[in-house]
Amino acid sequence: MAGRGRAAVLPAWMKGNAAPGAPGASVAVSRPAPAAAPSLAQAAPRAAMPSAAPSGPGSAWTEHTAPDGRKYYYNAGTKQSVWTKPVELQTPEERAAAGAAAAAAAAAAAGPGSAAAAAQPAAAPAATVNDWKEFTAPDGRKYYYNKTTKESRWTMPDEMKPAAAVAATPATAPSGTSLAAPAATLVGTAGPTAAAAQAALKAVEAARSGAKAGVFVAQPGSIQTGPTPHYATTAEAKDAFKALLNETGVSSTNSWDEVSRAIMADKRFGSLKTLGERKAAFNEFVQQRRKEEAEAARAARMAAKEGFYELLDGCRALDALPKFSRARDELELDPRWLAVASAREREELFEDWVEERARAEKERHRLERKRAQNALRDLLEGASWLVAGTPWRRAQDRLAGVPEFEAVDAAGRLEVFREVMEEVEKREKEAAARAREELVRSERANRAAFRELLADLRARGAVHARSRWREALALVEAEPAYLAVERNTTGSRPRELFEDLLEDMEKAYLEDRAEIKAVVAERGLVVDIDSKLEDFLAALGRAAPAEAASAGKDGAAADGMDRADGEGKDVSAGEVTVTQGAQALGAGAEPALPDSIPTQSLQLYFVEQQGLARDEIAKREKEHRYQREDFSRLLRHERRIEAETPWEDAVQLLEKEPEWKELESLEEKRELFDAFIAKLKAKEAERAERKKSRRDDDRSDDERRDRKRHKHKKDRKRHHGDSDDERDGKRDRRSRDRSRSESQRRSVDRARGTSRRRSESRDRRD
Repeated sequence: MAGRGRAAVLPAWMKGNAAPGAPGASVAVSRPAPAAAPSLAQAAPRAAMPSAAPSGPGSAWTEHTAPDGRKYYYNAGTKQSVWTKPVELQTPEERAAAGAAAAAAAAAAAGPGSAAAAAQPAAAPAATVNDWKEFTAPDGRKYYYNKTTKESRWTMPDEMKPAAAVAATPATAPSGTSLAAPAATLVGTAGPTAAAAQAALKAVEAARSGAKAGVFVAQPGSIQTGPTPHYATTAEAKDAFKALLNETGVSSTNSWDEVSRAIMADKRFGSLKTLGERKAAFNEFVQQRRKEEAEAARAARMAAKEGFYELLDGCRALDALPKFSRARDELELDPRWLAVASAREREELFEDWVEERARAEKERHRLERKRAQNALRDLLEGASWLVAGTPWRRAQDRLAGVPEFEAVDAAGRLEVFREVMEEVEKREKEAAARAREELVRSERANRAAFRELLADLRARGAVHARSRWREALALVEAEPAYLAVERNTTGSRPRELFEDLLEDMEKAYLEDRAEIKAVVAERGLVVDIDSKLEDFLAALGRAAPAEAASAGKDGAAADGMDRADGEGKDVSAGEVTVTQGAQALGAGAEPALPDSIPTQSLQLYFVEQQGLARDEIAKREKEHRYQREDFSRLLRHERRIEAETPWEDAVQLLEKEPEWKELESLEEKRELFDAFIAKLKAKEAERAERKKSRRDDDRSDDERRDRKRHKHKKDRKRHHGDSDDERDGKRDRRSRDRSRSESQRRSVDRARGTSRRRSESRDRRD
């Protein structure tokens, strides 16, 4: 500070360098050696003991630097330390800025009708008070340098003269008044003009004089004398009283007593008759004014915040190193910096600004990356070689060196490639789905054409409810409709469609069959295996079609027809045959059936009845065969019947048995009995022959044993010269051999006897 024995306070980019452009010659700026720092164990904001810079003579305040680079100030007399620079240590520029901020704050608080607001001039172009800096030459003279225009002069610029006036004012303000109050009216400008600063100083002096008096002083010219006007309503009277309070400059901090003494001379003071009404109106006005002042303060804080952010945005020194200490050194004299009163609030706002700038930078990078990815996506979407299943490695090889591809990082490339591949696969799947849908429609049309072909065959009588697929196949296998359905890959096959037609025809036939059956029963017609279709149709009043013979042949071959509802009738003497029924109807008889029943249904019914007749005959033959088998079984199990038993005795033995009664024909019983007796006799003769053969076999065995015994004797005589031991051994061996032979012979005889007994037992059972 000039005049106080210390160097001028310079921004960081000017510290330690000569002030550029000094008049006459270059000027070196130097600092005296720092004085010993007082103890800050209890008062300093930081625990560490920083270096201290001495203040001017006669001041108890000293400047210190904390370990983090921030400056704070210590008062040796009061043992107080603060972050905000005291007024005694402020430069003229700082005092000018503080005075302008205080004047703007006072004008904003006083309202539009106040003297301070009246003294405030209209907004001027950007001033240069913050551009000028004061320096001290080596010879002790002061000079001034403009960092914007690079101009230096020995005389004080006009923009700095208000600052000199503020510096000459007392350093302390009355209680309740702050010279460094924040103001937001200067946001967006580089500093106030000289006229604006002088008007602000006048407003500050007015505020100081009012604060010193401690009483409310009405605005000059706001008191209206004369008789009290008459108001029609109480509301009009209250509005007039509030207008008086507003014109005289009543604020939210004024009391009723001091305000009432200052305005009681106004003619509008008596608009409200009672003291209670005046106090109530005053309280309402004060409450409203308090809300307005709070809103104004909030708006001022917001404006100060916005101005602070604009100040930071315009500082290019923060682009490379966005640190609060750097911003403080560069911008601490700017009114927009001083508009934020609290150093802590400035630091918080600075941190918010840094975070917001980081977010904006991150968003910018994100948008740039997105644009590059979109360009790569457009390139891939237009690539004809990119199809579903293309590997990433092949895509990388194809895109290497392409600007759109190289502009995206590796992760972004892979992300875009995957997204594009998903779209490609989706399009191909949709195309495949459309192709499948078209194929389904085409195959559905083929099936419809084949159904029409089958319906035509049904209408012509070529197929009926008892037709088989192999018969229909011979009719349609050369048709284009059949070949088209045969080539279908989905849906029903030709045979399945034919079976669907059979179900429909079967349903229609069952409805016709019920009517045909009723008429046939009423007429007493019976169809047997020898009946003819022509006679059956004639009996029902229908002419035989030309293809009746072939239809009857086809129906006779249909042995898989449904016979669940069929009822077979035996032909007896009392029933009317088909031929007899046809003769009974006569040539001029009315048809017995409605015309809605087709002749094809009559043909099917005729074939069905013939089949039932054949089934009935086969059933009876089967029952008769079972009866014969049961009677033959009865003869075999009856032990009392032997080969010599006569027929009469057998009748007496068997006539009470169920098998005898079931077989009705006596001739068949005698026939089966004679066959059984003949079989018994044949078995007896066979057994006699087997006995004779066994006796011959036994005789042959005895002769064989004798020949063997004789041979042994001859061998003994031939070897009579053997020793006694050898003869004894041979004798023993022969004895063992004979015993073994006898044992074997007895075993064979027992086995033969057992076999013979079993054979005889079987013969008796038979």
